[in-house]
Amino acid sequence: MTASWKDGLQIESQNEIFRVHVGGTLQVDSGWNAANQAVESGPGGIGELQDGGLLRRARIRIDGTMFEHIEWVAEYDFANTVENDTATSTQTIGSPSFINAWVGVNDIPLIGTVRAGWMKEPISFEFQKSGRWLNFMERVPGTNSFFTRSIGIMALNQTDNERLTWAFGVFHVEDDNFGFGFGNGEYSEVGRLTWLAWYEDEGQRLLHLGLGARHRHLDQGQIDLRGRPSVRTMPGSLEPSLADTGTIDGTTQDTLDAELAAVYGPWTLQSEYYCTFIHDAVVSSQPPLGTLFYQGTYVELLYFLTGEYQPYELKAATFGRVVPLRNFNILDGPSGWGAWQAGIRYGYLDLQNKGVNGATLNDIVFGLNWFLNPNAKVQWNLAIDHRESTSAGSSGWTYIFGTRLALDF
Repeated sequence: MTASWKDGLQIESQNEIFRVHVGGTLQVDSGWNAANQAVESGPGGIGELQDGGLLRRARIRIDGTMFEHIEWVAEYDFANTVENDTATSTQTIGSPSFINAWVGVNDIPLIGTVRAGWMKEPISFEFQKSGRWLNFMERVPGTNSFFTRSIGIMALNQTDNERLTWAFGVFHVEDDNFGFGFGNGEYSEVGRLTWLAWYEDEGQRLLHLGLGARHRHLDQGQIDLRGRPSVRTMPGSLEPSLADTGTIDGTTQDTLDAELAAVYGPWTLQSEYYCTFIHDAVVSSQPPLGTLFYQGTYVELLYFLTGEYQPYELKAATFGRVVPLRNFNILDGPSGWGAWQAGIRYGYLDLQNKGVNGATLNDIVFGLNWFLNPNAKVQWNLAIDHRESTSAGSSGWTYIFGTRLALDF
């Protein structure tokens, strides 16, 4: 076995049949808020948005391959989780939870790869992208409510030229982040199909198209869709949601997702539209509502000021790690200032239907990314949101400026 550094510590056998990678992610965020008083404290308002700082992600990851065909991942997050102990009325922030914990078998004839364990359900371009490599500090509001991780089994494959990929999985609807799922018949069937319609110069010019669909039984017959801010200043479960449907009783949920991404040299374009149908919906003591419909979309445009391009991972069919043309260095050796990227994103989330007032969001984010090297970056984001609510007196604007120092290896 020999050790080397390939954007992280890699330990491999000479024939590469065995490989172990030991790494981690650290993201330190700070944010400052300003909000319309009606949004925070008006009738149906969201509550106070507070300035603050937090460890957004603090993860340890171990992954590798063994006997050439077996792959595995074990990843845990020690930050931004909240555990409540009802017996003692205490709350612990920062308790560890699973992020990924799965085993896969590669090179199965006709099937490709089969994975089993705790993992992302195969749907959505942005959701499949690692949190280490997001173009903005947070995914667009609503993404983490529409898409989720679960415990299950998934098959994935691609054509020989890796231009066409597909994945399908069956998952058990989960109750928490520790891989526990309860309830008879509570399953989720998910599929994703992607096509690289154009791919040249190792991804410096490409056009990606994708479709995803999911049919899911609701966990314990309930669901709550939320749109959290595009810059976080508190642990996720404590951060006020800009849009929130509240608890909806129902039976099943159907979700559709359409993807588009393009790279043309230093330019990057990414967009998605997703919608969901909640069947046999009931809210509080109201009469049955039938099927509720909610939707969201976003489009983002980014440009590398220093000439790099957005890398694309063929097997995962999403964007990956940015590698600067010249790393930041002001001491010995060639000087450099890393890679600089500027971007803007517009997101729309509609959580209002049939009198269930979850609010509608128009989310605009201006971003500036500084990649010091492949393992370290600094991000600055300004998120401007307009919240529109059918509750009189709780609509208005919010402004959040945030910065992130990130390290991953």
